[in-house]
Amino acid sequence: MNTYIVESKKLVKNYESGEVVTKVLHGVDFKVKEGEFVAVMGPSGSGKSTLMYQLGLIDNPTDGEIFIEGRDMVNIPQYERDDIRLNELGFVFQDYALVPELTAAENVMVPLLMAGYTSRKAYERAVDYLGRVGLGERVNNLPSQLSGGEQQRVSVVRAVSNDPKILFADEPTASLDSEMSKGVLSLLHDLNKKGQTIIMVTHEEEYGNLAERIVFLRDGVIESDRKTKKRPTK
Repeated sequence: MNTYIVESKKLVKNYESGEVVTKVLHGVDFKVKEGEFVAVMGPSGSGKSTLMYQLGLIDNPTDGEIFIEGRDMVNIPQYERDDIRLNELGFVFQDYALVPELTAAENVMVPLLMAGYTSRKAYERAVDYLGRVGLGERVNNLPSQLSGGEQQRVSVVRAVSNDPKILFADEPTASLDSEMSKGVLSLLHDLNKKGQTIIMVTHEEEYGNLAERIVFLRDGVIESDRKTKKRPTK
């Protein structure tokens, strides 16, 4: 029985621009068990975000295999990949990626509506989840009326509101000051304690140590994969 919720085998990703080929990932083998919190670290240009985009089905690999719960993600129709990405995966990006014309609640509602929720159910769920992260009084505020930390909390709520099997977070604290960063990382840590599988790209070792494992990439290959020291209990 496959014990990994997501796994890559000999994963390769190249980008082509005319006759120029940029090789980013060089046969990466990567495994994450259900409920794990894994931090992916490495210098700029090492392939961290590229790896996450392949595992999260945002982009297609050049070669290699990707499995989610043992299911082959490479050799399936695009519509199936899209459905899995929408219904089983959640994404948090460093620039929040909120729609500026929509309120906090409406931003959270977008993926729920796409997943088939009625407007009423989507709104109720959005309000409930925003309330859980201390934004109950901010549900009708536009992103421009929220602080950076509040916007990122909305982004996290949007990502987990549909109960994804895997949460991908790409440098979720990159645009935040240290206090706001701690708040967002605390939220991710709490989600993981409740069983959420998280794969987080970060360049901050302090934040990487909140995870159970740190996978270190350099030049498109995994240089090390180690358990972290005792995790903080908050």
